[in-house]
Amino acid sequence: MKKFWTVLGLSSESVGNPFVRINIFALLVLIGALMELYVMSIGRDELLFFQLPIIWFFGGILAGVAVIYYSLTSHYERPTLFPVNQVVNYFVFFSFAVIVMAYLTSLFYNSPPDPMKSDIIPTIQTMAQRLMNFDYPYYKVEYPGWSFEPGYLTMQYIPFVKAEILKIDYRTWAYIIFLGVMFLFVYRLNFRNDIYSWFWSLVMIGLPFLGIKLIMLYDASIFMYSVELLDAAYYMFLVYSLFSKSNLLRAIAISCCLLSRYGIVIWLPAYAFIYYKEVGLKDTLRLSYMVIGMLLILYVLPFMTKEPNLFFKGLSNYDQMAIGQWTNVPDWYAHIGKPYILTQGLGFAIYFREFLQGEMIDRIEALKLVHLLSSLGIMLLTILIYHFKRKRIKSIELYLAGSLILYLTVFYNFVFAPFSYLFLVPFFTTIAVLYKLPGFKYGS
Repeated sequence: MKKFWTVLGLSSESVGNPFVRINIFALLVLIGALMELYVMSIGRDELLFFQLPIIWFFGGILAGVAVIYYSLTSHYERPTLFPVNQVVNYFVFFSFAVIVMAYLTSLFYNSPPDPMKSDIIPTIQTMAQRLMNFDYPYYKVEYPGWSFEPGYLTMQYIPFVKAEILKIDYRTWAYIIFLGVMFLFVYRLNFRNDIYSWFWSLVMIGLPFLGIKLIMLYDASIFMYSVELLDAAYYMFLVYSLFSKSNLLRAIAISCCLLSRYGIVIWLPAYAFIYYKEVGLKDTLRLSYMVIGMLLILYVLPFMTKEPNLFFKGLSNYDQMAIGQWTNVPDWYAHIGKPYILTQGLGFAIYFREFLQGEMIDRIEALKLVHLLSSLGIMLLTILIYHFKRKRIKSIELYLAGSLILYLTVFYNFVFAPFSYLFLVPFFTTIAVLYKLPGFKYGS
């Protein structure tokens, strides 16, 4: 038996070690992620639109609080790499990646982009093609029966220039980028050379692929009509950068998030404040200059100098669609009698629509105000906990990661148009943080 563990590259002495126990904090984060996955897949029920958002919300809160508590009790351990274990991890990772890609590409082949069903991918494609031809990407986009001026930020369409060159479906390309970021986490998954770490690594590798497959089974439209895996990859990369010592890597991650889903802009002051306290003014300014430089080069100088109100025009596009999303009930959804977008079990918008009084626009504005105040609240709470518990925090990286989970949970649950695909970002961010936690603890 001893030879068996040795062949696997594992320490036979650690197998059955009575001093090995489950890391309860990692288990709580896993439970939180599974609660979110449950709402997006097997728990989907169009009649439970009041109950399911609560499950999702508390799943995210559970995960974020668990990570923050863990940061107060344990240092972040940079895993030691063991060649045999890595080979096994890589084999499992690429096997799952290929299998899930087969499912996704089959889905994409049978569901080509169609602006009459969703204009997300056709619009991104138009913008990427215009950029390739050195045209202004923000000119009006024309579709049968309607037209509009697109407001997507640059990191939503620049990556697809490569997809155009390679003639790859945009959704497949988003998945490939997602795999690339995920591999950064898989590369350092072995915490110890024993069966427990090996088992935890396999669970962690399989979880994202299980998530994608389950979501596909219950709501394939999330992947058919969006490239949200790209945005999920950006936020996973942001988590990865928190554990890096490279300012350049941090700047790239922050810039990608700001120029795709800009929602972290409210959380960034907490990040900047803690970073300043930990590394000093010089490094903080260097990081800030890098981020500002990237924003200038990729968005402000090439586009906002041509149209100064470009960013705010993009925001107004979302505001204009809000009333329709809150009032229109499709004929095929008449048996529920509520707007489809608000009754998918994700986000608290349904509560504001159903329980507040007044005009619909007033209810939407109330939700937007709560959205802003609650997001600011998490940012301030992050600073306050850090200020009072600074000496107890053993891992600033994990503390910031836990804060990010809490922030995204609150931010996404209070969006006024809770499209299902948006919630891939907080879900995969939670999984990314989970990669940084050991599944088992050692010692007497």
